[in-house]
Amino acid sequence: EKCNYTIIPTSAISKQKALPSKSDVFRICWWGTFMPFHGVDTIIKVARHLKDRGIGFTLNLFGTPKHEIKLFEDLSNKLNLNNEVFFHKDKTFGNGLLEKHIKTQCDLSLGNFSSSRRALRIFPTKIIDSFSMNIPVLTMDTEVVRDCADVDNEIFTCLNRPADICAEIIKIINDPKERERRANNGFSHYERTFSEHIVQEQFVSLFNINP
Repeated sequence: EKCNYTIIPTSAISKQKALPSKSDVFRICWWGTFMPFHGVDTIIKVARHLKDRGIGFTLNLFGTPKHEIKLFEDLSNKLNLNNEVFFHKDKTFGNGLLEKHIKTQCDLSLGNFSSSRRALRIFPTKIIDSFSMNIPVLTMDTEVVRDCADVDNEIFTCLNRPADICAEIIKIINDPKERERRANNGFSHYERTFSEHIVQEQFVSLFNINP
């Protein structure tokens, strides 16, 4: 049987626009649950590639107390990344500490880099969070990402292999104007598609359809 349906995008609560402070290193941030389908292990391996290339950077990974991170801490230690990779379980959007941190100390956010089938079917909320704060974001290239964002103008994408991610990050580091351009376009996309009032209007309109 035929049915009528409407797709309403996920929203994200409006946040403060990022105002990165000056830094001698490039600051990369990722936040979410430390579940396998996020590809956190891949991101940590990227950090090792960046270190081998002599790139000055920090990678801050944010979760919550309920998330088990020992596996990833062990991987970071094994790869000798104690001075580059930092884990946080006390900073979330809920308590305001994550927003406070990334407002001034994030030059690039990362999305999803897992090879799982689930990862291929989602548009990570952390991308919408990044758009809302005017932060440039790099994520794995998927059909869903291409359906939800302009990969040439609003977001950076690449394959989910550590070497490819590393190469893309280096290009991003070396092109601050392009970082700013895509971050601005991503913010505009948030305002017209993912902002609270836009999504709310779409939802409410469902109840005002004439039969």
